[in-house]
Parts: sequence; C-alpha cells; structure tokens
Amino acid sequence: MRPDVSATITGVGPVNASTDANGVGSIVVTPAEATVYTLSVTGNDAGGETETGSRALSVPVLPNGTNFALLDIGATGGRPEPGALGASQVGAATNGQNGVNMLPTSLTSETGVSFTIAIDNISPEGVPVGGLDWRDRGDGPGTPETLLVEDFVKNNAGMVRVRLGGLPAGDYDVVSYHFDPDFDQCESIAVLVSDANGDAVDTGVRGSAFMLPPVTVAGLSADLLADHISVFSFRSDGVSEVSLYFDGRNAGDMEVPLDALRILQGASSRIEVLSIRYAPGENEVSLDFTSRPGANYLIEASDDLIFWEELDDAFSSGGEQSTFTDLGLPQDHPRRFYRIKENQG
Repeated sequence: MRPDVSATITGVGPVNASTDANGVGSIVVTPAEATVYTLSVTGNDAGGETETGSRALSVPVLPNGTNFALLDIGATGGRPEPGALGASQVGAATNGQNGVNMLPTSLTSETGVSFTIAIDNISPEGVPVGGLDWRDRGDGPGTPETLLVEDFVKNNAGMVRVRLGGLPAGDYDVVSYHFDPDFDQCESIAVLVSDANGDAVDTGVRGSAFMLPPVTVAGLSADLLADHISVFSFRSDGVSEVSLYFDGRNAGDMEVPLDALRILQGASSRIEVLSIRYAPGENEVSLDFTSRPGANYLIEASDDLIFWEELDDAFSSGGEQSTFTDLGLPQDHPRRFYRIKENQG
C-alpha cells in the first residue's frame, strides 16, 4: 500500500497501521456467520486527483463438528482435492458424458463408517427431470478447494438429488459447492432435505452458481469459491435414507452444478430466537426462531421463571426458520418468558 493511500475494511475500520513498510499486512477476523468484508482505498493519481477503489470478499463460516466425509463430485478421471474422502473422485461418467445417473456406491467415512451415496435427477415429486451431465473443465491452480470445482455434475433442467444411506443416527451439517468454471449459471438453488417421513422439506437455504463475468479454471481461487457454497443441516434416524435436493427449476437460469459435499457429524443445533413480535392491545405474541427441517419442538411459557406452561409439545418446524404464535396472552401479566427445546428421539 502506498504511503499516501488510506484503507478501511467494513466492520474492522482503518487498516493502514496493520501494514509494514512495503504496504503488506493482514487482519484476523472471527465472524460468527458468513460475512462480506469490503476493502476501500483512497489516494491520489499522478495528476493529484483523488481516486478510490474497493473490493469485496465473502468469508464463509463453516459449521463445527467431526469431519464425516469430504466428497469431491465430478467426472471420473478428474483431480480430487487431497483431503477428499479416499482422495478419489465420486462420479459415474467421464468428461462430456450426458444423462448418466450414479447408482448407490459404497464408501467409508473418515470415522470408519460404511455408507452409500447415489446421485440422480429425481425431483421431490418423484419424477425424473432433465439429465445429469459430467464435466471436467481442466486443471486449475491445484490449490486445496479449487480442486473441488474443476469437475462436477450438473443438470441443465435444474435438479440434482443426492441420496445418502447407512448414516449413523444424529445431526449433520453440510457444505455444498456450486460452481462451473467458464460459465455463469443458476442464481438461486433451493436446498431441500428429506424429513423423518421421507418428505422433502425446503431448508430455506439458497445456493448460487451465478458468476459475472465468468472465470476460467485457471483463475480459480478459494476467495471466489466462498460466494458459491450453501450451508444447511439434516438429521439421520440411523435407518432411513436421507435425500438432498438441489433445485434450480424456479430460477432464471436453471443450470445447477454440484461440485462437492463437505459433511460434518455431531454439529451443535443451537436454537436462536430471531425476533419477538407483540403489539400493545393485542393478545398474542409471535416468536421467530432458528430450527431444523423435520424437527419438532417443545414450547413453554412462564410469568415468573418458576412455573412453566406447556404451549405445544410437538410444534413442527417450518424449515431453517420457524414461527410460533402464543394466542390468548393474559392481559393482566406485565411480563412473559418463553423457552424452546427440540424434541429428541
């Protein structure tokens, strides 16, 4: 950074003092959620005129938990990331093959558990949509993560289903990667997961493979990929198969690529109350809170934090976010407390 240039980062502030004599420096950030940081610089050009510039960087926050599997999905013969499960490619066809589904394939997780994965074009409605195409865009920089997106599976009609079988019972977090070097594709990929009844539930998460201008495989970087991940969760009962749907049928560009899945086991499922809505004179309160698709919740209320009234012992999740309304609120109590617990088992 030139001595005459001032620089700031949103959420951090001025950063000139963090650079050395050569204008090089680094800042450590620990965001609690995915955050976009924008670096803005101001200086003078050769003619003494003030000029400014900026660059935005998206920092994803990956969930905590035990690494269960990193699945590098793509055309067979591609280069998997060294940290991928078994350092191998998960695919069913070579580069350029179209309309090929992947039959159930046995794998062993990083925790030593045998499980299966299958990838097809079946929609939540149970019907085939388009076809799966397997692509390899060539060799990029070869750095970790960029290797994940050199090759992938895609469906130009907007539907990729991943079936996972044999998973141990418990909670899982997933990071999915959606990127196609050389091309701008689906700007809104809905993520759905199967619940305890086998029904597809919309998680509310939306992925994106939008990229303008397009970047070639040689220009891949970890920073670029941060804009093309989705983070969501599901629960396995230890018996039923779990289905993940990546649905771009309602987007302007329906081409949905899937490059990789990072699966973590035993991640925490903390409930966070997002908002409480109450209007004076009304006899109801609405609570918005984070939830898991397919889960049920015990919701209780109290006026003194000693005696708790059960309002609902099996409130059904609305997806990644739920809303519960407490009707018939007593008018003669000055305060009201709530607690929410996820039903286990």
